Amino acid sequence: MNIINKLFDGYCAWISGWTPAHFGFFLQAVLLFSLPTLLCILAFRCGSRSVFVQMLAFVVGLLLAASIQVEKLIPKHGPLKASIFMVCVVLLVFVPSILSRLITPQLGKQRKLQTLFYGILTFLFLLNLIVKDQS
Repeated sequence: MNIINKLFDGYCAWISGWTPAHFGFFLQAVLLFSLPTLLCILAFRCGSRSVFVQMLAFVVGLLLAASIQVEKLIPKHGPLKASIFMVCVVLLVFVPSILSRLITPQLGKQRKLQTLFYGILTFLFLLNLIVKDQS
């Protein structure tokens, strides 16, 4: 077995050892940023350039994302979990900055909103690590 297979097997074993609450956090966080982004893109493509409509799409997306129970969507297969985790990490790096650009047209406000989104994501991540699994 070569070194790449050993590293990937170790990575898959590490991801498989996570609790559903810890793995589900990444899925929920992606939904929390991606659904509002998709709804804002949809509103933008339909011709609505107003900040009010973008904020409405943002709030509806947040409510939809918060209502989805991701623990039921977690796969059991280790390599699939590892792949999903990597996709989630890549999305969480880029989607908050895209969402901030869709919500407000001013550059200064976009930067502040982007910083706020990354701050919220970091806070939720740390809170998820600290809080014990209640189930």
